[in-house]
Amino acid sequence: MASENSSEDTRNRAKELAAQIGSNHLNINIDMAVKGILGIFSVVMGKLPNFRVNGGSNRENLALQNVQARVRMILAYLFAQLCLWAQGKPGGLLVLGSANVDESLTGYFTKYDCSSADINPIGGVSKMDLKRFLQYCTDHFQLTALKSILAAPPTAELEPLTEGQVSQTDEADMGMTYSELSVIGKLRKISKCGPYSMFCKLIHSWRETCSPTQSAHFYLKAERVRISSAEKLAKESKSGEGAHF
Repeated sequence: MASENSSEDTRNRAKELAAQIGSNHLNINIDMAVKGILGIFSVVMGKLPNFRVNGGSNRENLALQNVQARVRMILAYLFAQLCLWAQGKPGGLLVLGSANVDESLTGYFTKYDCSSADINPIGGVSKMDLKRFLQYCTDHFQLTALKSILAAPPTAELEPLTEGQVSQTDEADMGMTYSELSVIGKLRKISKCGPYSMFCKLIHSWRETCSPTQSAHFYLKAERVRISSAEKLAKESKSGEGAHF
């Protein structure tokens, strides 16, 4: 489901992969729905939010990203319920989610977007393990479309493009790489490490590339993202609103 913030490269990757795995591919543009929702807000409040690159605040920038993410999930469920009906076929479809465990650990997702689905096949898989799985599929099932997907930087593509190219990446938003986040996630969830024991393990495992101070910095950065996300989610849940963190 593309928007004006989706690059042509991303659209082509989706189309190529669908063709290789034998999946029906629909090129759906969500801009009309997004503009309709923002139009309602503008009529009621007398203001229209802007992206940060267009002079908007962080709050405006976040809200505009959230609208796109949630519209995609609404449309996903609509098409899941009625797509077969429109083709004169019985039954319905399930909606698959695409949020990985790293995003869940840090709270880097929008409430009621791709984190809300009937089934999330990769919900317990880290980004690094997922990339290894995609590489395996590339090598063993001749899914050449996955090569460009693996090479592309992970991005939600919810902010305006710069000269047709993606300007937003997940790792820049989070302030750390998925590789770093995967290590911290495994220490927390698998090794059951608390703050001090995790710091001690990071000093050892990252001793070739990071000083103890840098290791502490990475850990604290991940914790700040997680705690900040949890606090925002709790506050906004009271008002029925979620956020893309």
